[in-house]
Amino acid sequence: MKKTLIVLMLIASTFALGCNALMKGNMALRNENYQEAIAAFKEHVASNPNDWQAREKLGYAYLKAGDAKSAVAELEQAVALAPRQGSMSCLYLGLAQLKLDNQSAALRAWRSYDDKTRPLVKAEVDRLITLVEIEESRKLARQALAQEATLSAAATKPNSYAVFNFGVQGADESLRAVQKALTAMTISDLAQIKGISVIERSRLQALIDEMKLGQSGAVDQASAPKAGRLLGAENLIVGNLSDPAGKIGVASTTASTTRGGVVGSFSLAQAKDKFYELQKQLVASIIKINNIKLDRDTENAVLNQYHTRSFQAVAYFGLGLDAQDRGDFQASKDYFALAVKEDPNFGMAKSARDKSPGGITGGITGPANAVAAAAIDSAAAAQSASDSSGVSRSGGKGGGGGGGGGGC
Repeated sequence: MKKTLIVLMLIASTFALGCNALMKGNMALRNENYQEAIAAFKEHVASNPNDWQAREKLGYAYLKAGDAKSAVAELEQAVALAPRQGSMSCLYLGLAQLKLDNQSAALRAWRSYDDKTRPLVKAEVDRLITLVEIEESRKLARQALAQEATLSAAATKPNSYAVFNFGVQGADESLRAVQKALTAMTISDLAQIKGISVIERSRLQALIDEMKLGQSGAVDQASAPKAGRLLGAENLIVGNLSDPAGKIGVASTTASTTRGGVVGSFSLAQAKDKFYELQKQLVASIIKINNIKLDRDTENAVLNQYHTRSFQAVAYFGLGLDAQDRGDFQASKDYFALAVKEDPNFGMAKSARDKSPGGITGGITGPANAVAAAAIDSAAAAQSASDSSGVSRSGGKGGGGGGGGGGC
């Protein structure tokens, strides 16, 4: 009996010490005493290694203290211990990866965040993902150009496609507005096809910027093979828009990076108010020339489902993409909103509007990483304030403490 009592007292003492360390850590986190919080949480997890919430808070404290490498280690453990609960761990893990200049890992972490009980946080993360995608694309473009001498056309990925911005010929200024919209919609359609891979528009635009091809970003047959090697794409879609007899015309060519020649060409023309049909005819012609096979469901989705029937909505969408490429995110958000106002069912415009980082200036990596951290903390605080319970689930000033959602 006496021995049992001693054991129970020891257990109680250990439990009290653990709780005491956890309480100290929480208090230090609230007061932004991050080194003190680190010491307390380390003490707690030493005796409670499977406490994912404590590891999340420890990782957050490391992050705020400027030790991104240690933050990654703790946050990855938090996710591994509770992948279905540690959604905030994913957000802070993304921030830590950004501080280490690892955009790909940051995107993996953030894209996995799906806590539907925190819509304000999810919306902010989507905006930040747009910025990181742009940063990553620029980084990849710089790396490709730096390694250009060692890149071989034979290294391109089979069944890969790059759809470049079409050049504009003619006096109709509205063609310049739809130029990038046409590219984006065509990429979206081709990306639905199984068995092929399509280069993302952000990567194409970043390479165009680094190659200094001008604001329009048009690529011709002469510059296409070089761009193809840099992107690792085999099939290159280039062409021009024109305005014959008041219509919209498209002249397009598919070139091969490895063969250095033309695979096929075609020309199309359609009335401006039937632009939506022209866009699908363009996709159908690309599919035919490249002998791409479609099953019935994919054919219906790719060739028969129009993005929008409104030419004005397409024009606003294109202007939004152009503003985003210039780094004017507020203007891009405004244009995307106008596109949605013209056609509320224009899905690509709605997604672009919702994910546009309007109001955020500058990059997101390096010293500007603080922009992302502040955005996530602010969204988390706003979400907590809007919760019906009024009770915050975070463990400090914007930090720690998870919720529902998927693992990262």
